[in-house]
Amino acid sequence: AVVSTQSGHYGRDCFSRYGRLAKGAMSPVSFNNTVYLSEKHMGHRNYAILHYLVNKGCIDKSLSSANLTEIIDLYFQLCSVEMNTETLAVVGGTLANGGRNIFTHDQVFTADTVRNMCSLMLMCGMYNYSGRWAFEVGLPAKSGVSGAILVVIPKLGALAMWAPLLDTYGNSVKGTKFTRIVQERSDTITHMFRNLNAERIQKRKKYRLRLCVDTTA
Repeated sequence: AVVSTQSGHYGRDCFSRYGRLAKGAMSPVSFNNTVYLSEKHMGHRNYAILHYLVNKGCIDKSLSSANLTEIIDLYFQLCSVEMNTETLAVVGGTLANGGRNIFTHDQVFTADTVRNMCSLMLMCGMYNYSGRWAFEVGLPAKSGVSGAILVVIPKLGALAMWAPLLDTYGNSVKGTKFTRIVQERSDTITHMFRNLNAERIQKRKKYRLRLCVDTTA
């Protein structure tokens, strides 16, 4: 996240992209200045990560101290974006729709960008719980310390929830439990690889074979 903010173009464009992502929702994307100032004042670990990334060449070493300050400042601003669960659901739906806003049909992100974003969400979106989440739930998700969780169901939609009580990983206790309950009771909101069941694959193959035979006939 810190590395992605080093692009000046991205910095100018990121907030307008948030607006385009959520356009159509009843409540717009906003900015929490109190959270921003708190992050800026207490974010010592993030300052350290920034300089570590510079040292490793992940961020341009020729950048001045002022440029580095701008980078980390933008990162803190992005951490302070605020929206309600309805707006968050629209954002998730847009990602599930290949980067195209579900209301305006505006192509906010390319399909490749969405693929990369959802891959990162699956791998590390739930903090240190991400590996277990990927095995047990198998859907891209991003949690926040506010108690919000966004779950993307590719080509279908999204789940957006908010419940402030956090577990030891920093994820919403009720949010993770709710997602599991929904999965247990749904035939569509399932693990991404659930359809790799051998019996189902064989049935699909036989069905496709029949279609080919019927078409040829």
